[in-house]
Amino acid sequence: MEVLQNLVCPQTKCGFALAISANNFKLIFCYEGPYFLQPGDTLCTAQFGLVVNGKISSLAIIHIFPHSIAFWSLLRDKLACPGNREPFSGECALFHMCQLEICPWIGKSK
Repeated sequence: MEVLQNLVCPQTKCGFALAISANNFKLIFCYEGPYFLQPGDTLCTAQFGLVVNGKISSLAIIHIFPHSIAFWSLLRDKLACPGNREPFSGECALFHMCQLEICPWIGKSK
């Protein structure tokens, strides 16, 4: 599967990735881990876990949802992170309240 879009929840430190399979089946992954998936990343599962871009990953899948435009839009609109909206200006008024150690959008750490 290939990641098409991603979202971040600064309160829970979870990521959401919209991915598409080779036969155009779309899924939404809710996950947590030390980094966030980016558009263009490739995902596959193996007996030992999730493989991202050909490497074993430390990401933990929390839930997988079937894709719906309405659900993805709801996630994008409800998650407070300004990086989830396009275009991202590079400014974050919520940085002081964010629970993420490093901002996935600007790379700035607390």
